[in-house]
Amino acid sequence: MKLKLRFTKYGLINLLISLIPIIPFFALIPYVLIGEGTNNITGSCLNSTWILLCGSLTLAVLVTSIYVARFDRVLLKSNKKVIVNFECWSFIIYSFVNIAMFIIYAGVDGYCHGDGQLILYLLYSGPVASLSLIIFGFIIDIKVNYFRREFPIDDGMEQF
Repeated sequence: MKLKLRFTKYGLINLLISLIPIIPFFALIPYVLIGEGTNNITGSCLNSTWILLCGSLTLAVLVTSIYVARFDRVLLKSNKKVIVNFECWSFIIYSFVNIAMFIIYAGVDGYCHGDGQLILYLLYSGPVASLSLIIFGFIIDIKVNYFRREFPIDDGMEQF
């Protein structure tokens, strides 16, 4: 059976949309607020940064795993709902990966103290985090093709 790359194509489209500079900015706003809250609780920007970095990477892996594991239930919906669902989850995963990439590129000193180049780190972390959307789409394509192989009689699956 030939591997269809439909969701990889959607991931590529989402990647191109996320290259618009305003998208990475809006994806970071909630995490800046969470970072400030953890900074107030811990009293240390370094600890806050590590909590935010580890938390965002853990949540990205967890959300991706849960979505992939439950994707066969998503496929039972209409084609439009499947696409909208995929795009929403892609944005959530992109947000988690974007904050991790931002912290990695800016470093603790840049994130905690700022050096006037944070906007450049923001513009650089967005496209790199966007690559996760293609990987996410490819993982979903593998899952869809496995699902089609396991249940070949289902006529509604021919659209995937």
